[in-house]
Amino acid sequence: MQATLHYSDALVRRAVSAFWWRTVGWQFVLAVVALAGGLGYMLLNGDRSWFVGACGVVLGLGFVLLAALYFVHLRGSLERFQRMRVKEATLEADSEKVVMTSDVGKSELKWSAVGDLWRFEGFWLLFVSRAQFVTLPVADLPQDVQEFIVERVRSRGGKVV
Repeated sequence: MQATLHYSDALVRRAVSAFWWRTVGWQFVLAVVALAGGLGYMLLNGDRSWFVGACGVVLGLGFVLLAALYFVHLRGSLERFQRMRVKEATLEADSEKVVMTSDVGKSELKWSAVGDLWRFEGFWLLFVSRAQFVTLPVADLPQDVQEFIVERVRSRGGKVV
């Protein structure tokens, strides 16, 4: 199985945003907003207790965590993308491994090292750890290659979502 994958700045940004949103989830964002609302309410009512201070610290850490998760991944992904002179890579896959080759190098992964596959409109994220993934532009993947990737991930116990 082989495919030539084409990348763009917009694709990299969409992939990082999708990863961030699915990792963080609306529940965490809702919790941060609720904590901000509760903190604001307590401050408006004149509460200056240690509890208010603790809530402020937790809220601040929540915002830092949200921002750091996004910007660290975005920066790393864009740096790797910008090192590419030719914004494409070749994907080769067989029953044992998947190989990605571009003008900046070659990565070979055994399917046993691949965790999950997250499918989004226009691209897929193939995970090699909880926070490290390979972006696969779906438009460049023939249907038989897509089916093969899904089958390989599932056969190794990975989740396909």
